[in-house]
Amino acid sequence: MQPLEAYLQAQQQRLEAAFDHHLPAPGADPPALSEAMRYSVFAGGKRVRPVLLLAATEAVGGDCEAVLPAACAMEFVHTYSLIHDDLPAMDDDDYRRGQFTSHKVFGEAVAILAGDALLTYAFEVMAGPDLTSRFAPAVLLEATHCLARAAGWSGMVGGQVVDMASEGREVSLDVLEYIHRHKTAALIGAAVTIGGLLGGGSAAQLEALKRYGQAIGLAFQIADDVLDVEGDSAALGKQAGQDEKHGKATYPALLGVEASRQHAAALLNDALAALGDFDAGAERLRQLARFIVNRKAQALILAGKIAVDGQCLTQCGARVAAQAEVRLLGAPSPYVSRGGEKLAAGLEAFDCRGQNAVALDVGASTGGFTDCLLQAGARRVYAVDVGYGQLHWRLRNDPRVVVRERTNARYLTPHDFPERMNFLTVDASFISLRLLLPALVPLLTPQAEAILLIKPQFEVGKGEVGKGGVVRDARQHRQVLQAVLASAQACGLGLRAAILSPLSGPKGNREFLAHLTAGAPPMSQRGLEELCVQLTREPGG
Repeated sequence: MQPLEAYLQAQQQRLEAAFDHHLPAPGADPPALSEAMRYSVFAGGKRVRPVLLLAATEAVGGDCEAVLPAACAMEFVHTYSLIHDDLPAMDDDDYRRGQFTSHKVFGEAVAILAGDALLTYAFEVMAGPDLTSRFAPAVLLEATHCLARAAGWSGMVGGQVVDMASEGREVSLDVLEYIHRHKTAALIGAAVTIGGLLGGGSAAQLEALKRYGQAIGLAFQIADDVLDVEGDSAALGKQAGQDEKHGKATYPALLGVEASRQHAAALLNDALAALGDFDAGAERLRQLARFIVNRKAQALILAGKIAVDGQCLTQCGARVAAQAEVRLLGAPSPYVSRGGEKLAAGLEAFDCRGQNAVALDVGASTGGFTDCLLQAGARRVYAVDVGYGQLHWRLRNDPRVVVRERTNARYLTPHDFPERMNFLTVDASFISLRLLLPALVPLLTPQAEAILLIKPQFEVGKGEVGKGGVVRDARQHRQVLQAVLASAQACGLGLRAAILSPLSGPKGNREFLAHLTAGAPPMSQRGLEELCVQLTREPGG
């Protein structure tokens, strides 16, 4: 079974392809509405509700491909609720999932209508031929009824009304639980129930899934409340502390943070107990339950901020001995991701200033390199990434950043930009630098500087990567360095220096930073070989 992180990523990609299939095409009439609908749906997020629906279908032995339209409908309802939640008349939020909220981009009127359209379109999908041709009418009707109840006055909308009425007031635990069981848990529970229904679950299985959904739905909201208190905007993709700002009723406000965590842990145990009679097919539901409750810890692990017995923990599913020393590493990063710390180390080691640079950042992702370049004084940064919706909201809305998403850097040409760049940074994954550099060098000015992050795990062939996706052999590191740097020099980038990155990559992979200059004379073959040997020498060797 693949790790949960990989499973989530695969399901998110699968779902986004399905969203694209079901939503109005880009520019469809009326274009303002279709654009607003697509903007909010494709604004990122973990897709927890549709993923839970698919996992519940899998748990009862159903066909996940057949229920994909229902998973889309679930996300459309959820997205409509976020659009309306963010409106000035409700939570008045400017950011959602790391981007401007819909009403900040399209105006309040179009945002309201986009939410309306997504809500009604969800039921159009539920009643459409993709589902009616595969499921018995009675089963599909029950699933649709479940979605409608969870979204309406007896579910999400009812919870929102009580939530708004409770702002700035002291509330009892019963009222707080009512709010969250309706506003949040209802739709999460419906996702699990609908997955079980369409998957062909028995009455006993459906009852167990209902108990699981109710428990994990409430645990999700408690974890979210704690994150709003303890998290930061970079981790949340929205402004932290908003619940306190609006005087909202939350579990930490009523019970305290530690008691809230304990309550979430008890609900996690209830959810896992509900799955007691399920076989291994429900393992994803078990993993998702733990993920929902432990999101804060997992975010810290993935950011490289947790050490176990002095070693940085890199996998969320790693086993840790009960007696192990677990501690939080270092002060908060000054950048939106730890990639910024890697580039900062390179700028210092290579004595690169970046002041007033016009930079091209390839593989921008969350924007660690972009953030570092801006803090170093860059005048403008073109942030290029093949993905979508990953760049941190602060950078996305910085006038010095030009966002180029859904862009395969391998096919860039000078005609794609209004100017040449005098600084290049590359932090690419799942593709070799040797494939990227021939397209990138023509985009640069003469004497442009470049800093490349060389990742052996993406340079060696698939058969050469070791267990767990780690390249450990120093000989392989040396071969990768020689091949990449020789390729860079062949493209017209003269090698100036290279260092071992002070921060390892995912799962402990060793990575390297290289400093090159366009038009500079290449390092000799012998000098290159000696440098690579020096960089890849084992500690103490």
